[in-house]
Amino acid sequence: MALKKSVRVRYTNDINNSGKNYNRKAGTIMKTNSMWNADLGNGSYRNPILYADYSDPDAIRVGEDYFMIASSFCNAPGLPLLHSKDLVNWKVVNYIINEIPEERYREPIHGCGVWAPAIRYHEGTYFVCFPMPDEGIYMSTATDPFGTWTKPVNIRPGAGWIDPCPFWDDDGKQQPDFSDPRFLFIGANDPSLGKNKK
Repeated sequence: MALKKSVRVRYTNDINNSGKNYNRKAGTIMKTNSMWNADLGNGSYRNPILYADYSDPDAIRVGEDYFMIASSFCNAPGLPLLHSKDLVNWKVVNYIINEIPEERYREPIHGCGVWAPAIRYHEGTYFVCFPMPDEGIYMSTATDPFGTWTKPVNIRPGAGWIDPCPFWDDDGKQQPDFSDPRFLFIGANDPSLGKNKK
């Protein structure tokens, strides 16, 4: 938070409910008038760019626009979509999902849910792949990232799948990568391409 204004307050000796005497020194209570802003307004910036927790971020550039998504775990709406023109000034402009796509998430389940998403753009369509480590890898798409995203589809059912990374091969075919703690799989439809990492 940007500290724009502070108020000096003088504390006196206080006695709390336990009867102990605490001597408080004169202190400063800091009040804020605005949110944190990394942009210094003179072509410079300060860190952190985002004064918040956006876990597992993934970002792309499409033309002059940057888009970033992050994990949302068991929270909904989920998968916040941030937009920037300069990689310094970011704003949450949408959420990829309104609810987590499995019935068991109607109540919060901490440590589960939507992790480490990936966002890509290909031939006029935005793709978001996100793992739910107990359920599989899901995908949602949109032609307008500020608009409505499709209902997520589980493209790789099963527990243990994490860290999707879709890419398009030279022939134009989409080839999502997925990880499993034991294997690395390359290729959307052929698990035999998996290579044991042990």
